[in-house]
Amino acid sequence: TDLGNVNHILRGIRFPEGVTTNLLDPCCGTGAALKRLAVGNNCFTYGVELDEGRAAEAQDTLHRVGVGSFFGSQISWGAFHLVFLNPPYLSVMTENGRSRDEKRFLLHSIPHLMLGGLMVYIVPYYRLTEDICKILCDNLADISVYRFMDEEFKKFKQVAVLGVRREKTDSGAAGRKLEAMACAPDSFPSLDRLEAERYALPAEPRKV
Repeated sequence: TDLGNVNHILRGIRFPEGVTTNLLDPCCGTGAALKRLAVGNNCFTYGVELDEGRAAEAQDTLHRVGVGSFFGSQISWGAFHLVFLNPPYLSVMTENGRSRDEKRFLLHSIPHLMLGGLMVYIVPYYRLTEDICKILCDNLADISVYRFMDEEFKKFKQVAVLGVRREKTDSGAAGRKLEAMACAPDSFPSLDRLEAERYALPAEPRKV
């Protein structure tokens, strides 16, 4: 993820005083994005990376890195104040048939986030499909969507979806409304419009 856009996301997060927060990136690459969120804040950073070369770099950047598949990992549930999720944009074959990685990563990441914790989900706007929007709206409150800055958006069409985990419920029309918004991506504000400290992480210590 382009670090300029990560800087805009960082500006929108308020870290609690006196509490060490746990940050998780389920497909962390070299760890650069998660490190940028953590620098200067009281955080422990955790990542998972399938590629051994990138994982080796991440181990020099983050506090702890799992090398291998996120879907085969064992990670504490409800222990993370923030999940930063920029999944692969792939259609893959699973034991249950063909599935999208954007959906699989989202479904498997939500349980690791504590109630009140912040999900940062980065996907191309056209991947905000009906099923993805329902998952987001069923599990997250206070959802906002921002498109990446112009040059990056032109290349990769990415948006950042931010929301606070809550108890799962049927979101009803909210998911359909979010899907409809994705049909007009220019209506999303750019990331530099994200209000400073828009999202406060929970001031509650958790052990991973």
